[in-house]
Amino acid sequence: MACSSAEQKENNRNLQYESSKLSVQEIEQQSPVQFLNVSGSDKKNLLGQTVVKGKISNKAKMVTYKDVDVKLSFYSKTGTLLQ
Repeated sequence: MACSSAEQKENNRNLQYESSKLSVQEIEQQSPVQFLNVSGSDKKNLLGQTVVKGKISNKAKMVTYKDVDVKLSFYSKTGTLLQ
């Protein structure tokens, strides 16, 4: 009977682990902004055009994101948002 009880405890631990793993996955799926980091820089090329270069990093442990949309906002020298 002791083996059965030990096996049952192990099964319960495995179920708890799987349920916690799923909850982490659900959290990461529901809020990608919390797990994605964006860094970037800009420079002028030889034609005087601004070239933007960036990198998106994923901190999520269980989820991989694809088809990420990036929105860039450009401001004038006076700080006005350009449309």
